[in-house]
Amino acid sequence: MTCTRAVVGFLLLLAGCGRMDRSATLIRDEWGVPHIFAAREDAGFFALGYAYAEDRLERFLGFVRYARGDLAAILGPGYLESDVASRRWRHREQAEIGVEQLTPEVGRNYEAFLRGIRSFAAERVTDSTRLAMVAGLTVADLIAVVRAALYAGYQVPAALAECRVDGMMYSSGFLPYRAAAAPGSNGWVVMPARTADGALLLAADPHVGVENIAYY
Repeated sequence: MTCTRAVVGFLLLLAGCGRMDRSATLIRDEWGVPHIFAAREDAGFFALGYAYAEDRLERFLGFVRYARGDLAAILGPGYLESDVASRRWRHREQAEIGVEQLTPEVGRNYEAFLRGIRSFAAERVTDSTRLAMVAGLTVADLIAVVRAALYAGYQVPAALAECRVDGMMYSSGFLPYRAAAAPGSNGWVVMPARTADGALLLAADPHVGVENIAYY
């Protein structure tokens, strides 16, 4: 999707390459929160990738390095333990398997999200190292980041239990998994048929503030 953009105040219009159904509009409200309107999912994900890069590119690239197990290469030996853990759980390798399991629609959305990130980087990033890393991003990196984040908060205790590891403290501070005390999250959804205006409502509790590194 090769698109032009026009900025008017908080308005960013990603023009539709001659097709109205491939257009997306990204509007920043008075708090800088991005609101995306799109006729197609992939166009919306393009705008989301652009907004995400505009707000959190450096943080995102750090997450990618964390999931790949490459932090020590740029931040020093203090991050070696983190890299070993990421590689132990094979986040990148498992993500590559996950790519093969995506539906075509979800795959297109992921690719559009990446194009949005690259579009922002092409316009606004000048550092050659960062540009090279953005150019090398793949859908597997997106999946690996989510997998690594979930392992950091939830899956490590269960994974240790599956490996029959008991009576030990995991290096990152997790106690061995106990089913009775398993961590969990809350979320709910209301289907369109049950809402006044026919809209789908979805809410999830992120547990932390909006500036926490784990969420966007």
